[in-house]
Amino acid sequence: MGGAAGSGGTGGGTPNCNTQPSGTVTKTIKQLWTDDPTTATAVWVPNVVVTAISGGGCVFGTRCQLMVQQDVTYASFAAGAQNALRVDVADTYAGLFAAAVVGSRVDVYGWAWRHTNDGLNELLIEVSAAHPGCAKVVGSASPTPITVQLTDLTQQAYETTHGPLLVRVEAVSGKPGQPNETFALWKQGQFSDAGVEAVVSVSPFYLSGYQFSGLTTDLIHNFTSVTGVFGLFVPTSSSPKYKQLLIRTMADAPFGGQ
Repeated sequence: MGGAAGSGGTGGGTPNCNTQPSGTVTKTIKQLWTDDPTTATAVWVPNVVVTAISGGGCVFGTRCQLMVQQDVTYASFAAGAQNALRVDVADTYAGLFAAAVVGSRVDVYGWAWRHTNDGLNELLIEVSAAHPGCAKVVGSASPTPITVQLTDLTQQAYETTHGPLLVRVEAVSGKPGQPNETFALWKQGQFSDAGVEAVVSVSPFYLSGYQFSGLTTDLIHNFTSVTGVFGLFVPTSSSPKYKQLLIRTMADAPFGGQ
C-alpha cells in the first residue's frame, strides 16, 4: 500500500523524515507482519507509538533499539497480535532518533525484513549504513500495557504470533542479582528453580544507565506488577533464547516487600 513521496530518500547523504522518503512504501505494522519480507524493503511506517528505548534514549554514536506498536493499547494479548516491532538503529544513525521518547508518536523510515542469521528469527525494522533511516516525532501518546500471564510470553509469541507488545504481569516475585543483570520472575507462591532460559526474566537494558536501582541484591522481592515490553535476547546462534520483560523505569516494577 502507499507509494513514494517527498524528499530525503535512500541515497545522497543523511536521510530526514520531514516528508516520506522517495522509494519507500507506506505500511502499517500489521501489514509488515502479513508481508513478512525475507529481503530488506524500504518502508515508511507513520504514526506509531514508542513503547521503549534502549538505555532510556537514543544518542549519536551508540547503537539503540526502539520498540514501537501501532496503537496505545489493545483489549487483550490476542487483539494486539502482530501490532508491534523492534527498530534496530546503528550507531551512526542513532542521532536521527534522539528526539523520540517513550510515548512519542513517530513516523519511521527504515528497512523491514525477517532476520534469520545468528540465531535470530525476527521481523524487525533495520537502520544501518546499508539501510539508512530516520524518525520524526509527530505527536504524543500514553501507551498502556496489556495484562498477561507469564505463560503467555513464549518464544513463539515473540517471533511469530505477537511480537514486542507492552505488557504487564501481576503478583510476581524475583530475586535480583547485580544491578546490570537480568533476574527471573515467578508467580508469587510458585517458586521455580528452572534455568533462566526457561523462565521470563526482567532486563535493565531499556533503563537509563542500563541498570536497576532500589533493589536489594540476592533477596526475594514480591512485585505488585511488572510492566515492560516483551523481548527476546539471543546472545549467539548456539545459545538459548531468553524471554524478557524490558522495563523502562523502576516505576514499572513496584514491589511490596521482600
